[in-house]
Amino acid sequence: MPMKAKTKLWTWIGVGVVVVGGGVGYLVTRAHSTATASTTHIAAYMAETVKRGTFEGEVTTSGTVSPANEATVQAPQVGEVSQMHVSLGQKVKAGQTVATMANGQTITSPIAGTVVDLNTASGSYVSAGETLLTVANMNTVYAQVTVSEDDIRNVKTGQTVDLTLPALPNKTYTGKITAVGALGSSSSSGTVTYPVSIKIASPSGILLGMSVNATIDTGTVSNAIYVPTSAIEPVNGQAEVLVPDESLPTPSFGSGGFGGFGGFSGASGGFGGSSGGFGGGAAGFGGRSAALTHTATTIPVAKSVVLGLSNGTETQIVSGLSANQQILVPNPAAETSTTTSISGHPAFGGGFGGVGGFGGFGG
Repeated sequence: MPMKAKTKLWTWIGVGVVVVGGGVGYLVTRAHSTATASTTHIAAYMAETVKRGTFEGEVTTSGTVSPANEATVQAPQVGEVSQMHVSLGQKVKAGQTVATMANGQTITSPIAGTVVDLNTASGSYVSAGETLLTVANMNTVYAQVTVSEDDIRNVKTGQTVDLTLPALPNKTYTGKITAVGALGSSSSSGTVTYPVSIKIASPSGILLGMSVNATIDTGTVSNAIYVPTSAIEPVNGQAEVLVPDESLPTPSFGSGGFGGFGGFSGASGGFGGSSGGFGGGAAGFGGRSAALTHTATTIPVAKSVVLGLSNGTETQIVSGLSANQQILVPNPAAETSTTTSISGHPAFGGGFGGVGGFGGFGG
């Protein structure tokens, strides 16, 4: 499958390459130390090798426990409840009398189950349609969970699920998926999730409304190709992974290359020469010249891939990569590091100035 070069600006600005632990680390420059104006280089990407082996897929999620069937029993009319015939937690049969009105009218339960909520006492005055009690079938209960749109493609009815409940820390339950919803819902953050119902086997001790954690077994693949999930980026609906492209020419970030902190200026020959660099003068990217001098031995390019199973940490690649191929994974240290100022100028301060001619990657 053909590879295409990333056209994002950050691919070219402040990105160099160094060998780190036997792999390739793509550098971003972070400014530190107001007194010395020294520069610390942090690898933005680290090299990883595509793995091959037996891959076990799983999806983890959470939700709450609900009954297979429940019914509310309501007052048929305005009046006084002369007697309630049931108590909270009592088991009842379908058609059993649960309350009697003052006029002698009896009220029965529409289903067999357990009284899980009791809202009325004998002698209470009620309105028509007011809920007197709730009956639920506790013999069959479900874990109602949600699964993200990234994982729902691997979730199917009949899959086995391991369940734990914070309220019952010493017990582990199992279940099977009985339904997967086709209509997703979006949260305020934009995350889309789909409802999934899991029938819990032998639910002794479980109460309705309890929180539940679920680990769904989505399958096992032998001889699978897989990579760290953090290496995968969705781009316009297509999953992509960055790989080193050694077929490209070798650019040099020399004395004039990319200028440096202080507007990417430096000597002529870099991006924009001495005055037309990105940011211009002391206001650009930190306020001081500190030219990037590392040599780029390769350029990261995007490779389209087809995804398979995932376990959260790693993801199966169905096509697009081969075993032992090198890929680039974002370095968490670079993602969480903080850029500080040099000599009192705010780092990455000022706007992007006028862009001069390319002038070549060297100088």
